[in-house]
Amino acid sequence: MEDEVNVSIKEWPDNPPASLRLLKLWAEAASDFWDKPIEDLKSKKRTLDLVWPRSVCMSLAKNGGYTSVVIGKFWNRHHSTVLHALNLVTSLRGHNPTYELQYRQFLVFSKKHIQRRDRH
Repeated sequence: MEDEVNVSIKEWPDNPPASLRLLKLWAEAASDFWDKPIEDLKSKKRTLDLVWPRSVCMSLAKNGGYTSVVIGKFWNRHHSTVLHALNLVTSLRGHNPTYELQYRQFLVFSKKHIQRRDRH
């Protein structure tokens, strides 16, 4: 019996799959905040009005402990695109106060959005 359990345990990966819950909630919050459908945010379109919100969500996810691979899969992107998005957010926030302000406003908005969702 013990051998069966050990064999069964060895079939599972060392790291359990991460929950995508926060990624979904950030995407919903971005959709509401920037008034863009989630389908557009997750699409292959690379227009500025979609790249910025998508990149902000990727940045929050990376800061939240998600790997670039997991984030990329969620957003239908390669992990290297996630790394580029992180650099973009850092650069825009550092060089343009308007992006910094919008980033901070989205942080507050997304926290409230998630808290509302948790109450239901």
